[in-house]
Amino acid sequence: MKVSLNWLREYIQDIGEVNDITYGLTMAGLEVESVDDRYAYLAPVVAGKIIDIQPHPRADHLTVCAVITKKVGKSPVQIVCGAGNIFVDAIVPVAFPGTSLIDGSVLKEQEIRGVYSYGMLCSEYELGIGLDDSGVMILAKDVQLGSSIKDVFNLSDIVIDVSITPNRPDCLCIIGIAREIAAILQKKLIYPDTFHTIIEDNMEINKLASVQIQDTSLCPRYTAKLVIDISVEPSPFWLQDRLRSIGQRPINNIVDITNFVMMEMGQPLHAFDFDLLAGKGIVVRRALQNELFTTLDGKQRNLNHDMLMICDKAKPVAIAGVMGGMNSEIHQTTKHVLIESANFNPSSIRRTSKKLGLTTEATYRFERGVDPNGTVRAINRAAQLMVDIAKGKLISGVIDVYPFPVAPKEISVTLDRTNSFLGTNLTEHEIIASLESIEFQVNKISANSFKVISPTFRVDVSQPEDIIEEVARRVGYQHIPVKLPVIETKIEKQPNLIELRTRTRQILCGFGFCEVVNYSFGSKQDCDYLLLNSGDIQRQVVELLNPLAEEQSVMRPSLLPAMLGTIQRNITRQIKTLRIFEIGHVYQSNGKHTQPVETEMVVGAWTGDRLSVPLYNKAMECDFYDIKGIVESYLNAISIPDVSFNFEKNTGLTYLKQGYTAEIYSNQEYLGVVGLCHPMVLKNYGIEQEVYLFELNFDKMDMLRIEQKKYHAYSKYPSLSRDITCIVDHSVSSIDIVNSISELNEPLIEHIDIVDVYDQPPIPKGKKSISIRIVYQSMEKTLEYPMVNPIHQKIGLYIADKFQALFQEKSDSSDSLSLNTSI
Repeated sequence: MKVSLNWLREYIQDIGEVNDITYGLTMAGLEVESVDDRYAYLAPVVAGKIIDIQPHPRADHLTVCAVITKKVGKSPVQIVCGAGNIFVDAIVPVAFPGTSLIDGSVLKEQEIRGVYSYGMLCSEYELGIGLDDSGVMILAKDVQLGSSIKDVFNLSDIVIDVSITPNRPDCLCIIGIAREIAAILQKKLIYPDTFHTIIEDNMEINKLASVQIQDTSLCPRYTAKLVIDISVEPSPFWLQDRLRSIGQRPINNIVDITNFVMMEMGQPLHAFDFDLLAGKGIVVRRALQNELFTTLDGKQRNLNHDMLMICDKAKPVAIAGVMGGMNSEIHQTTKHVLIESANFNPSSIRRTSKKLGLTTEATYRFERGVDPNGTVRAINRAAQLMVDIAKGKLISGVIDVYPFPVAPKEISVTLDRTNSFLGTNLTEHEIIASLESIEFQVNKISANSFKVISPTFRVDVSQPEDIIEEVARRVGYQHIPVKLPVIETKIEKQPNLIELRTRTRQILCGFGFCEVVNYSFGSKQDCDYLLLNSGDIQRQVVELLNPLAEEQSVMRPSLLPAMLGTIQRNITRQIKTLRIFEIGHVYQSNGKHTQPVETEMVVGAWTGDRLSVPLYNKAMECDFYDIKGIVESYLNAISIPDVSFNFEKNTGLTYLKQGYTAEIYSNQEYLGVVGLCHPMVLKNYGIEQEVYLFELNFDKMDMLRIEQKKYHAYSKYPSLSRDITCIVDHSVSSIDIVNSISELNEPLIEHIDIVDVYDQPPIPKGKKSISIRIVYQSMEKTLEYPMVNPIHQKIGLYIADKFQALFQEKSDSSDSLSLNTSI
């Protein structure tokens, strides 16, 4: 909302400094976006003196003038002029190339019938400071050459652009902003006299016109007034200047008056040519479905039954609250004018404006809410101006159809609650004064409570909190003390599951894996692609009622299909080495009327080379032990105890290749699986290289992980390692041998590692060689081989006895003992 400081001075005396006004408005919740001097464009226009006039060689009505100004020194400037009132030694306004004129055009040097013109001699109309366009403006002889026209006439009008929030339609007018400024400056707001005094003709309007409202829910009030014998002419300069100051374009005196009153009071008005209204009456009704109507902009509009129309007794003449029609607009020949001042339903106007794609200054105000009790004041103001400016006669009386008058709201507030709400210590007098300054009525009920009557132009005020907000605005937000709330500082531990997710991401990313996030939807066909058995629980899918596509028709029963799809898309783009993982929920149906079972899982995949870019060695493809090592290290890092891998055949894991698969347990609790993806599954997803996968139950890991870790001291003495190489049946698991050694609970054993597994010749068929390294260490002394040999012999004999093994023991010393034993 743009407001002119010169216009504001009509309502507030001694308005003060602009900075005080803009700061006060901003602190009252009305943000000032910009401040400009509307006459700044006149600064480059200077006073010049005509020193010579010659006729134009090719045009009788043009002359070629030589003009000097102090600005350009003594050299005269050649300017072609068509005015007939110029003479030598005349002091005139001179605009040079680059100057912006009132109509927005930018002056350029140009050739006029063969003679170059390097400027323009201006009329007061071209300068925007008057209506005389008959000739060049002649200045007083004592005006100093080169001085700016802006300074010569002391022209200055500061225009303040205020950002109005949607809840403050009362500020979408000059008087609304003036009311706020008057309260800020503690000044009295001066209303125009015509609000209270209006001269009327003896004829009565009810005998000449009528108004009928068919739908009062869309039009609560309609007011009409009649002015006759008007003369449609250009508006006087002061009226045009007021409209231009806020960016409005003058049209004629009648239309300009309706726009002026709307911008002054916030009440949109419309003027009909009374002689063009059939039946001399107004009917407010809903539009007919697909009814056609041509608006003032010349466009034909297709209407529907939700839109409100202003009609005469035969036809529609305006779209209510939006725009008038060409069939009743004001022309030069118009003699009698019916003025409309109405109140419309904001929601209806908003829907109509949006449907038609038509926004006007009227719709901008109506859709936010207009004072229902302001229609008569506005129409009286417009009628009196038409009498004064258009020299019309005002018909006595006003047609005012107002079936359900709106009464001001009464709201009770208390002093204690207001201060508690704002954190202030305001007195009773301060609260009452702040509200009365913006035209609220305050009646004291008791020492602590008030009854506040809100004016009807404040459509945003309806509850005690709104009254408290008004007090805060009037006090000024800058004067409300800022207090930080007292909050006890307490650092809470993250929930275990959230912490585990974060830790999982850190660990797997540290192993070179990248996290992927796929949709939670999948296809029924994925179960077939994974070769799942008919009774597999993962086939109990949760179907979507309105799937976006067949590929997203169910909640995913597994993370693997999307993971394999991601791998396939990357391989087709020549990214053949991938290490990726995903954390997410899978879903199994528990019946149509029961909540599905949600299980959080973590799935990882490794395909391609062991190293992404091998520097010194040949590229080697990853294998089962790479992915198994990742899983072991991950489970150890998140403190999952007693992890074991079961390599026995499990026919349920149909999507993994048998013999390259291991189930993962912790304390006999099933955690998941790791292995090589089945070739048929890879073929179903269009993948032509091996993919190793792991799948772990996130919820179970959260329950099994050890929260508290215990500290174990390190020995300061060196360790000693001994190897045992056993030949056992192929069915014997390496981890079983390691676990058996651990069960002996020998105190000197620090840890046990599997060094090698070999099943090629000369190892007999059906057998394999397993090399195990045992590290011994004491907390009390340095160990020597004679001290370890008995324990090592005991372990060797125990393995040979339990697993029917042939073994050969070695030490890492050069004089180690070698012994072959056959059981």
